[in-house]
Amino acid sequence: MNRLLVTLLPGLALVSSCATNVDIDADDRTQFTSLQTSFPLQDDLRLRLQATRVDGSFSQQLDYTEYIRLDDSSFSGPGEVEGDIELTYYSVAIGGNRAGGDSFRTETYYGISQTHFDLNLGNDTERLEASDESVEFYLQFATYAAISESADFGFRWALSLGRGLSGISEIDLLLEYELAEHLQLTGGYRWFDYQYDSGTEDSNILVDFDGPFLGIQVPF
Repeated sequence: MNRLLVTLLPGLALVSSCATNVDIDADDRTQFTSLQTSFPLQDDLRLRLQATRVDGSFSQQLDYTEYIRLDDSSFSGPGEVEGDIELTYYSVAIGGNRAGGDSFRTETYYGISQTHFDLNLGNDTERLEASDESVEFYLQFATYAAISESADFGFRWALSLGRGLSGISEIDLLLEYELAEHLQLTGGYRWFDYQYDSGTEDSNILVDFDGPFLGIQVPF
C-alpha cells in the first residue's frame, strides 16, 4: 500500500498543479436589454444615464483538470455543471460627441457604474448561489458612420473596473435608428464579460456572454 502511494503521489501532485479554475460560458441562452437617456450640460458635454440587464443560462462540461471555485465551494471535473446568471449594471457618465466629417463621429463617456451579479450554479448533487455588488469606474468609447438620415452603424466598447479585478467588458456591433426626435432604437450583436471577484484569488472567474441585443435610447 505504501509503495502504491509513493507511486501515485507524484502523478496526483502533477494533476493538482495543472488544474485550472475555468471561465463560465453562459451562451446557451443570453438576453440583453438596455435603456439609456442623456441630457445636455454644455455645448459639447452631456450627462448620460444607462441601465443594462443580462440574463444567461449555461450547461458546461468539466474535464479531469478543470474546476469552478466560488468562495468556499467548488465543482470539480469530470462532470457537468449548469446554472443561471442575472447581471444588472447602472452607469452615470459625462462626455460627448466629436464629428469626424459629414457622416462620421466618435463618442467618449466616463463616470461610475454599479453592478449587481447573481449566480446559481450546481450539478446533480449540489447547488451553490453567489451574489456580488460593487461600484466601479466606467469608460465607454464608440464610433459611428451614418448610413442614412435616420440610421447609424457603429462600434462601441465599454469597460468598468472595481475592487480587485471585478468589472464588465462589453463590445457591440450596432445599428441605431431614430424613430422620433427623442426616441432611438438600438440593436446589434454584443460580446460581454464579467469578472467575478469574491476577494479570494482562486475564486476569481470570468463569465462570458454573447448574443443579439436590443435597447432604447431617449436623448434630450
